[in-house]
Amino acid sequence: MNQDRTQNWIQNPFVEDVTSSSGLSDKLTENLIELASDRALELKFQNVTVSQFWLEVKGEYKELSEIAMSALLPFGSTYLCEVSFSAMSLIKTKHRNRLSVQNDLIIAVSDIEPRFDNILAKKQPQVSH
Repeated sequence: MNQDRTQNWIQNPFVEDVTSSSGLSDKLTENLIELASDRALELKFQNVTVSQFWLEVKGEYKELSEIAMSALLPFGSTYLCEVSFSAMSLIKTKHRNRLSVQNDLIIAVSDIEPRFDNILAKKQPQVSH
């Protein structure tokens, strides 16, 4: 069966006859029919993005939502890898080519703001001779 055809229900679960070629198990097909017959969810679907819709119905239709999100966001896990490689290319230059860049890379890709006051308080100031 064609992959695009089997995943039409992800793009719009409220289209007529979407369950006939869904490629899902019987239990999940029943869940999809239940979801497709819910008019409140259909109104919600019209007012939000496809991925936002599947995130919002995750509580009620967890398995369908997980399948849909894995199809909609197949490369979500490579984002951190790409950010890390970009940061590495900025850190490792001709003038700065240390072998160990682990600490610099962690700081470059982290969202946590460093607490400079605490860091500086642990350092001893240089005294004059």
